[in-house]
Amino acid sequence: MFPLAQALRQRGFYACPSGFPAVPREQSGIRFTVSLHNTESDIRQWVGTMAAEMKRLKMATYEEMWAPTSGTHRRSRTSSGPPPPTEPLGT
Repeated sequence: MFPLAQALRQRGFYACPSGFPAVPREQSGIRFTVSLHNTESDIRQWVGTMAAEMKRLKMATYEEMWAPTSGTHRRSRTSSGPPPPTEPLGT
């Protein structure tokens, strides 16, 4: 997560890496804040930039982490894992 946080900052987005012991082992992530000052366009740009940087850094996507493949998951799903997305942003 540290390279991703650094890449996002270089592209103008503030993000904090979050790792053990703040989160469970092997479940590091990026923390960011959305405020009333952010527009939907800002959020879409953030998501697009994060996706591009994750691809550039060869990081697993949400689908790769949680979608079933041959009956197994790359990470075990626990009660602390994120729920699957239900609908796209802005609908």
